[in-house]
Amino acid sequence: MPLAEISKLRKCGIIRFHTITAYPGDMNRILAMCGLKPCAEKLVTLTSEQAVATLTRWLHREPAYDTELMSREKAETLASAFVREFSDATSKFYSNARWFEASVPSWEPFSDFVFDGGILIESGVGNSTHHVCLWFEDED
Repeated sequence: MPLAEISKLRKCGIIRFHTITAYPGDMNRILAMCGLKPCAEKLVTLTSEQAVATLTRWLHREPAYDTELMSREKAETLASAFVREFSDATSKFYSNARWFEASVPSWEPFSDFVFDGGILIESGVGNSTHHVCLWFEDED
């Protein structure tokens, strides 16, 4: 499971992992259940490839000092495995910034930490909607 390896290799900050199976609900409620600020209107929609790139960025380097946490190749392998494991053809992906771009000019904080970001995956339809959140929080 990529989550176990992620938790071993990313040796800084806090990693939030939540899985929520609930009827289709208010995304603000889902964010709050994940311990994040309920500001769904500020979520950025991603493709699955952009979700992998977002996770790769957070796994590869820590945000405060840009220190390498693991090789880019390892980060991308773990990110791809995570997205494959927790998504399907119905999935929609979200984050708090366009982390997959070369430089991120700004992001919407979803926590009280100096740096935070990650992905939220929404899958399923109707009463079988499922949410998975992998979020990283770091201080300076």
